Amino acid sequence: ATSLAAIAADIGTDPISLAGYFLSDDPTKPDAWPLPDVTLAPGAFIAVWCDEDGSQGPLHANFKLSKAGEMVQLATSDAVVDSVTFEGKTTDVSWARWPDGTGVWGACARTTNGRCSTLWGWRRCRR
Repeated sequence: ATSLAAIAADIGTDPISLAGYFLSDDPTKPDAWPLPDVTLAPGAFIAVWCDEDGSQGPLHANFKLSKAGEMVQLATSDAVVDSVTFEGKTTDVSWARWPDGTGVWGACARTTNGRCSTLWGWRRCRR
């Protein structure tokens, strides 16, 4: 089985509370899964497994991303904060913004599991 993750990152200089933020794979239900009420320090990450398997823990969303490709978005109750539509997913290849959280979306050279993104063979972290 394939599990895909969405990662939220604090790319700013101040801590940010994730209370009131949501992940979804359905634009008609932007509040499908609330992010946990935690505060991320600058440069911190949180990985959420979008595998529809809450029995594995609190960071497993109630929806599953398709390996064939689809959309995932980060939203508040007022607006979409960020989103990406990805095409077919290759095993052990993730998608990320590079440099971390700020640039264009692209395929990572390897999965990052909540660490800084590695795209196209280059590694750069905003720390």
